[in-house]
Amino acid sequence: MARKIILIGGKGGVGKTTTSIGLAHSLSKYNRDVILVDGNLTTPNIGLYLGVGNVPVTLHDVMSGKNNIHNALYLHKTGIKIIPGSIRIDALANVKINSFKYHIKKLDKHSEIILIDAAAGLGREAVTALSAADEVLILTNPELPAVVDALKTIKLAESMKKNVSGIVLVKDRKNSMKLKSIEKILNKPVIAVIPFDEKINDALLQKEILPELYPNSSASKGYKRLASYVIGKKYEESFLDTVLSFFKI
Repeated sequence: MARKIILIGGKGGVGKTTTSIGLAHSLSKYNRDVILVDGNLTTPNIGLYLGVGNVPVTLHDVMSGKNNIHNALYLHKTGIKIIPGSIRIDALANVKINSFKYHIKKLDKHSEIILIDAAAGLGREAVTALSAADEVLILTNPELPAVVDALKTIKLAESMKKNVSGIVLVKDRKNSMKLKSIEKILNKPVIAVIPFDEKINDALLQKEILPELYPNSSASKGYKRLASYVIGKKYEESFLDTVLSFFKI
């Protein structure tokens, strides 16, 4: 049975999608079989971020009863497997939102780890995505509104009897709250920090995965550390990584 891990945070714009992609890529580099599912049905972005915004079958087609979920599974050129959503405005019309968990369950024998990139907020989409997951990674920026929304998300997940593994702190440009303050408010450990990195936008503009373009960037290393935590492996930076990082390559 595959591990089903959701990346979620109450506030939008905290970096869920870029982190989901970075984590999926890093896990695949650890030779884990990973499927990345776009659980944001209203505004799905995984396909757009990876340059595959227009595919024959999407998760929306599956949840509308038109296709099997295996028909919406695509192998990205980097080696990760993805199930993108549809960017069409009318795609939500016939979606049976409560079928999400049923379709995700069908992937059990086809992967080791299923990552779900959840919608922002605490509405029906988020609750539906949470219902399909076994493990929860809470994403937040180090600013009070995001942390408060993260706390609400933790309470929601715990009310659904889900295992909250910890907090992924995605740094931004702004003055940051202290890590210890965030842990105190949320009463959960920060298991990984994704540093602010201008190269994230560079990768998005090129519709590429950041660790593929800039494997030694600070954010790429953050994704690797997160992946190490998820699989219980000690993160060790190679000598080559250290040298390339020193020369900012």
